[in-house]
Amino acid sequence: MSPPAVVAMTPRQSLALACLYPGSGLLPADAFGKLRFEAIFYVAGIVSLGAVADASGLGAALARQALDVLPLSPDAPGLAFALLAGLATVVGLGVTLPGVPPVVTPLVPDLARAVGWTPMAVAMTEVVGFSSVILPYQAPPLVVAIQSGYLPGRDVARFCLLTSAVTILALWPLDYWWWRWLGVVG
Repeated sequence: MSPPAVVAMTPRQSLALACLYPGSGLLPADAFGKLRFEAIFYVAGIVSLGAVADASGLGAALARQALDVLPLSPDAPGLAFALLAGLATVVGLGVTLPGVPPVVTPLVPDLARAVGWTPMAVAMTEVVGFSSVILPYQAPPLVVAIQSGYLPGRDVARFCLLTSAVTILALWPLDYWWWRWLGVVG
């Protein structure tokens, strides 16, 4: 099995990479001199955090402990929805948002049995959870935007907290009732 950092390049991607080559004449000579590598290294580190948590088994161990603690039941679908989305959100705080799928997805069959839903419905709650950005460091593109735009981290953190509160208090219930109306959840 290949490590997560290995990316297979298609011919089109190889052509794009060739266009970035300084000798191609398609970019100014100082194009890479203006590039801020701090953001690139930060994103690489953050994205790899999820891979490390997954490969080490730490993420799965913590998620399994949460599974034992959470009062999941088919009799309380609203609570189950909130707990499953909340689990993905909390995991996202620990391993960042790109790390949520490798940590939580292997638990989907167990979670589906615990709540009596289809695995697809449980996986969909995972998406609801990792779409709730509580702090800026969780989303690598947001960190790049902060650094590139020289935005004050404190202001962006306040904005993330505000939008996550609105998301959790208003959009999660709307999501749940929509899914319930569609027959996706109990």
